[in-house]
Order: sequence, then C-alpha cells, then structure tokens
Amino acid sequence: MNRRKFAKEAAEQFDKEINLMNPMDVFWFHNALTLVTAGTDVLPITSEQVGVFKLMKITAEIKKLHEETKKSGKEVTVRDVCKISDSIMKL
Repeated sequence: MNRRKFAKEAAEQFDKEINLMNPMDVFWFHNALTLVTAGTDVLPITSEQVGVFKLMKITAEIKKLHEETKKSGKEVTVRDVCKISDSIMKL
C-alpha cells in the first residue's frame, strides 16, 4: 500500500463527507474509533491502533488544557497545543 496516497485520499474523503459539528457524524466517528480499538484488552495491539490511541490521548489532553486555562483566565496558544501533540506523538 502506498501510505502517502492512502493518507491523502482518506483525509480528503473525511473532510468532504464528515462534519464533526453534525451529531450523527460524531456518532459515526466514535463508532469507527470503537471498532479500531476493540479487543485491545485481550489481543496484541497493532501499530495502527497505537496511532489511534495517540489521537485519543491528544484529544483528551487538549481538552484538559483548554479547561484548565479557561479557569485561570488565560488563553491556549498554538504552541501549547503543539507541545501536547509532539510529546504524545514521540511516545
């Protein structure tokens, strides 16, 4: 498989067909995440699943950062978000 080509096609299809402001699209996205990560408590975890878990972790950490910064009256910077993403992607 040509990973670059697949990634480009998948991203384009996602951008075209999925609107995360639409509750049903959020449902389908969550459904896909559940399918990809199912069984990891008893089966070996693939590198693809690790990538999905990293995405899930990045999402949770960015949300946590926004909530904590909001309480302190500060604003989240792009640098803050990139630090979170970079640190998790290096795991």
